[in-house]
Amino acid sequence: MNWLDRALRGERFIHGPFFGQTFDLSLLADVLASYGENKVEEWRKLGLEVHFLPSIRFTRETNLSGWQVKPGKWYWAIEMGDLLRRNNAGELQVMSESHLNGIVALIDVRPRPEFVGIGEQMFQDDRCYLGPILRQLRNDRVIEPYERGPQDSRFGVSSEEWDEHVRFALARQLGFEPKQIRLETVLEANIIPQLYLGTPRRTDGHVRTWTLNEEYWLSSNNRVHGGYGHNDYDRLCNVSLGNSQSHWCSGAIRPLTVLAN
Repeated sequence: MNWLDRALRGERFIHGPFFGQTFDLSLLADVLASYGENKVEEWRKLGLEVHFLPSIRFTRETNLSGWQVKPGKWYWAIEMGDLLRRNNAGELQVMSESHLNGIVALIDVRPRPEFVGIGEQMFQDDRCYLGPILRQLRNDRVIEPYERGPQDSRFGVSSEEWDEHVRFALARQLGFEPKQIRLETVLEANIIPQLYLGTPRRTDGHVRTWTLNEEYWLSSNNRVHGGYGHNDYDRLCNVSLGNSQSHWCSGAIRPLTVLAN
């Protein structure tokens, strides 16, 4: 069995127990074949893995065998017309429903680190990925210096800085179009740790740090984020809001790259 067949078989093996079904993986196969084994391995050394997130609509009543912890009540209670996302042109659009989009994505499989001291924690092995980009942007005063820890930390980056500077710098580094680089949605950030149990992300629900999400509430001034809570259950289901100009010592960015949809 060659590397491509092994990758597709592995994805089917993961999808079945979680979703209760398997999916057409031809899009994933095409993407993997187009980039090749060497490129996929290069991404893996950066802490990034290629996966297929199928097209599925979710509601509070959706029942999947592997979906043990769902986003919290606030997420489902909010009017969907109040949640916004940017389109490929960078314009805000109303979200009409919650869903996975049927994308092949380059997923950051690093776990969220536990909060340390006054915010000195770091994502593991980030000095080979986001770290140098953030350090350079801070040294050049393009984004605000981080006052609580290393300048290559992905903590302390505001939503506004991500939108206007960091994602463009990351796109240049990886060789992608800026429109391919975004944050994980609430559903993606919730489901990925429960779906890909073979990755370090499976521990995301057990730490006191959190990440910004792709969605906004009402306007670009209010960024949705998730992951913080007082116990393990809360930390995976929690969804909240923060000002887009704020810098948090416990809140970080976690990019996702869309390879195909």
